[in-house]
This record gives sequence, C-alpha cells and structure tokens, in this order.
Amino acid sequence: MAISLDTLAHAEHEAPNLIIYGSRGVGKTTFAASAPKPVMIRTERVGYIEGVQMFPVAETFEDVMDAMTSLASEEHDFKTLIVDSLDWLETLVWRHLIKVRPTDEKGRPVKDISDYGFGKGYAHAIDYWGEYMRAIEYLRTKKGMTIIQIAHAEVKRFDDPTTDSYDRYQIKLHAKAGDKLQEAADGVLFVKAVHQTTKEAVGFNSEKTRAIGSGERVLYTDARPAFDAKNRFSLPFEIQIPQSDGFAKLSRFIPFFEGEKS
Repeated sequence: MAISLDTLAHAEHEAPNLIIYGSRGVGKTTFAASAPKPVMIRTERVGYIEGVQMFPVAETFEDVMDAMTSLASEEHDFKTLIVDSLDWLETLVWRHLIKVRPTDEKGRPVKDISDYGFGKGYAHAIDYWGEYMRAIEYLRTKKGMTIIQIAHAEVKRFDDPTTDSYDRYQIKLHAKAGDKLQEAADGVLFVKAVHQTTKEAVGFNSEKTRAIGSGERVLYTDARPAFDAKNRFSLPFEIQIPQSDGFAKLSRFIPFFEGEKS
C-alpha cells in the first residue's frame, strides 16, 4: 500500500519502559512495587513485599525468558513487570553466552567473558540482551504492561571531552549493554536519599563532617554532571518520593496514566 498523508495519525500513549537505579538500600524495589498490579522477575534475592507476586529467583537467562514468555502467552491481569535487577541479570547473560559459545575463535575453552578476547565477549552478549529487550518491548506494546527495570548505581570516572574528567553515578552495567538498555528506555531515573551535612568539633581545633538522613528520597529525571538520567515525558527535574505509594507520585506526570489520575 502506498504511503500518503491520509495515513497520518496521532500516536497513542504506550505503557512506559523505565529504568530506576540508585545505591543499595535506597528503596528502588519498594518504589517499583507500588506500581499498578506488579509482578516481579527476580535475578537476585528479594524479600517479601506485600502485594507483589514473584517468579522464582532466576538461576539462568532461560529462566528470565521463560517468565516473560508466560506473561506474553498466558491470560493474566498484571499491569507492571518489575525486573530486579539488571546488573544481576547481566551475570546470567554472560553465563548463557559461555554455555552457548564454550570456546573462543581459536577453539580455546572459555571460562570467563574476558576469555573471548578484548571486548569480544561483551559484543557477543549484546545478542542475548537484544532477545531480552524484544521480549520487554512485546510486553509493553502488545500486553500494555509498564516495565520497571531496577539497577544498582556505581561511581565511575567520566571523561567529558568538553571539560576535565569527573566522577559520576551511572548504571552498574558494562557500557555496551548499558547504552542499549538506556537508549530503549523511556526514562532512566536516578533515585537518591536526601542527606544534609553538619560539622561537629572533635577536639584540638578540628572538625568532622557528618551526614544526616531524613528518609526522604528524590528521583532525578535529567542528566547532570553528578549522575546520568533521561526521560521522554517532560518530567520535572526532581520528584520527591514518599515512603509509600511512590509510583503514584511519578505516574501523574506520564501521559499513559492519564485516565488513572484523580
């Protein structure tokens, strides 16, 4: 069929694909669990969370894909898929690669992803990340499921070509996989606990800086030198997240949830 102006239409708002990352214990999983009707694929041990049904902890990459196949092919009323966490999933991807390709190009046995040669193992792993991402996209577009992928943060040196190098928070994944996952996501959101610092005397005219936490958390939605982030929804730069029902605070800014706003 020929393409004409008659085929133009406004795109419908689709379920979002989000990546939430931050330091361990900051409340990423609790935040994700407050999304509508969640089901969780666990690649690491996650304790009981009220209202969240969970697949058994995935021990292989095939376990993760089988769980997503069941969500794609069976009838259910889940509205949100949580994957916790991406960095533990990366380990399963690497193990799967070694299982499928047990030798390098010269026929030598491979026991670690680095054994394939400089950068080659990480490039091979992208094929399986692609398989995972296609399943995520199917659940998002065909089943209408919101996707929340949880990842841990790490501090790494960032070589900015326009200025001096500096440290910043980023997702704890190899760069090849991290770039692909973040490109596909509608939002990469950095969650951080709010801390204040105070100085106290410790004797001999010395001071010690001490951090004080209030339990308050903030989602950052756009990149800054200190951290990586992005969004496609014109979100506010900072969103204060309460201790409970945090996803409702975020969802009011996302068009897909327009009908659920009070």
